[in-house]
Amino acid sequence: MEEERIMIVKSQRAKRGPFGEKLHVRGENMEMRFWENIPPGFHFDPHDFPVDIAGFVVKGKAKWTIDGREYITEAGDSYYLPRGCVYGLDVIEEFSVVEVLSPPRD
Repeated sequence: MEEERIMIVKSQRAKRGPFGEKLHVRGENMEMRFWENIPPGFHFDPHDFPVDIAGFVVKGKAKWTIDGREYITEAGDSYYLPRGCVYGLDVIEEFSVVEVLSPPRD
């Protein structure tokens, strides 16, 4: 593997995204971000996003509304949101999640 293609990002050096998430790794076809300690009561209105999102719940609990159906995720669960689906989020217990987006956001 070519040395210039390898990327290690130390947590304390990860940049912050527009909503406070840590942006860890960005490649040609994906990006990884970490949402850490999102407080109970945090809410995202249902919306769509033009990328695929795969996530792993590190801690906490949240209710998702995805294409009109409700789902609960908690620590140890994973999820996949295909591009174009309409989803919203309500945090029930302090929530931390790692997400991979493909392709990366502009």
